[in-house]
Amino acid sequence: MSEHLLFLTLPHSNRDGTSTDFDVRDGKPNGRAIGRICLSAGGEWFWCLNDSAPSPAADRGYAPTPAKAMLALKHRWRARALKRGKMQVGTPEWMKNRPE
Repeated sequence: MSEHLLFLTLPHSNRDGTSTDFDVRDGKPNGRAIGRICLSAGGEWFWCLNDSAPSPAADRGYAPTPAKAMLALKHRWRARALKRGKMQVGTPEWMKNRPE
């Protein structure tokens, strides 16, 4: 399996003017934004994958530190990537019986 590198970056228009709100990007620092980590009003770090709409409840959560939030987000991102790959292996049913 190829290793996915994820990067924390400050948004171009910093949402709240502090460094407690980050975009998570895939592959490189200016890559596709796949998620977000920010400090919640309750003092915990909120993380979410935002690459699909609507975002399932399993694609978001809270952690006590930014590092643990990033770890949870990465774990969920990698689990989803594995599921997608398994679903895409082989020929889809609709393509098997189509006339050439």
